[in-house]
Amino acid sequence: MDKAVKLFLWLMFTVAMGTSPLFVRFIASRLDKNPISWSGTLANGDLLIVGAVVAADAIGKIIGVRHNHGDPNPHNVRRAIRVVCGSSCLLLLVLACAEYSQVSGRIDAKVDYNTENVVHDSFMIFAGVVAAGLGVILVVEEQEGQ
Repeated sequence: MDKAVKLFLWLMFTVAMGTSPLFVRFIASRLDKNPISWSGTLANGDLLIVGAVVAADAIGKIIGVRHNHGDPNPHNVRRAIRVVCGSSCLLLLVLACAEYSQVSGRIDAKVDYNTENVVHDSFMIFAGVVAAGLGVILVVEEQEGQ
């Protein structure tokens, strides 16, 4: 399968469809008397959950690829990119889980929290996951093509 097609499919079905519950929630709130804003939709940290799932998917793709042990140059660029992207996904997965646990704990305890920071951090973590995930898809496609 062409690399561009694989990237498109991953972006469409893993990333875009993964965020679809957030879009549906936002659109459904438009029918209420007091609709919630886009930032209000993200203030509960739901994007952190989606980011954690996307990161876990990327980690699974790295683990699932066959490694070419007969490679005469084991320290090649693809291997370095795989390690960097995989480590980034793992770190962002842990960060997303840690932040979500903080947010959900405060929501459960009915304690005030800085929703602007949650929205900002959610976007930053999610953007990092998508970038690292794109790197994973590119490397996995290269590895499978050999």
